[in-house]
Amino acid sequence: MKRKLLYSSVGCATLILGAVLFVLWYFPGLTYHAVEFADGAGSWSDKYVTIYGIAVISSMVGYPSEEDARKAFEDEAKRAATIIKRAKNPDDHPNADEEIVGTFLDTDGVKRVSIIRLQKKDIYRVTAPSLRYALEFEKYVKRQK
Repeated sequence: MKRKLLYSSVGCATLILGAVLFVLWYFPGLTYHAVEFADGAGSWSDKYVTIYGIAVISSMVGYPSEEDARKAFEDEAKRAATIIKRAKNPDDHPNADEEIVGTFLDTDGVKRVSIIRLQKKDIYRVTAPSLRYALEFEKYVKRQK
């Protein structure tokens, strides 16, 4: 009787462990699901959430001229609490003229990490709770293309 109970306990534990491993493999922690879309005249914004509830927002704002976009980009750079990286013509994004990675205060006063890119007349931005999630989101976007 004790042997049957032991075998059934081991079998249940193996089954549960297998199910957990399958779920973690099939739904990795950094799989993003689009939950909100906003589209306007010359701009858009998307919100993605992981299965853990971590939200990442990507957006793009278009400007009438490259000078206006440059001015807005420099204004964003001035608002940075911390600049982690600033690069002209970043290697991993050939269409970008300049890129800033830094921490910014959002409207609630919470620090968020943003990757901001100037691309001719457009400013592209990814905002996440941490640098890890911002960079993982960038990889996710590249895989989707």
